[in-house]
Amino acid sequence: MQIDTGTGLFPWRLTPEAVEVVDGRIQSIIYPHGPAGCSKDGAGFMKNMNRTRRISQKLLAFLVILPTVLRDYVPEFRQGLRKLVQGLKMLEGRCVNAKEAMDLGLPKGSMPVLEEDIEKARILIIEGLSMLEGTIVAITYII
Repeated sequence: MQIDTGTGLFPWRLTPEAVEVVDGRIQSIIYPHGPAGCSKDGAGFMKNMNRTRRISQKLLAFLVILPTVLRDYVPEFRQGLRKLVQGLKMLEGRCVNAKEAMDLGLPKGSMPVLEEDIEKARILIIEGLSMLEGTIVAITYII
């Protein structure tokens, strides 16, 4: 497998060969019973965007699948995407055990967002978006 280092004209775009590899990775994912998958009929969402019709599928693709299947490709874009996703996931909250929930005065099963997590998430989201923008803006100077 040849790794795209992002040194081409468009460092944020996948080559046709990379689309094949990434789409193959998406197709090989085995989903648990219940959630709708992001591939079917032998095609993943990289080749056919109609595979992700539901918003839950789009979120699954953005927050979980895309950062994983893009490994070895578009490194600058992937690095920004990973920071953005990490910041967004931090805002979902943390799972705390029953004792910690009781100490915090929260009901069992709560997923609180701690104050220090908000600041970390803010920084990660801003860095991630800046990196994504920088990756895309860099090509406007080339064109």
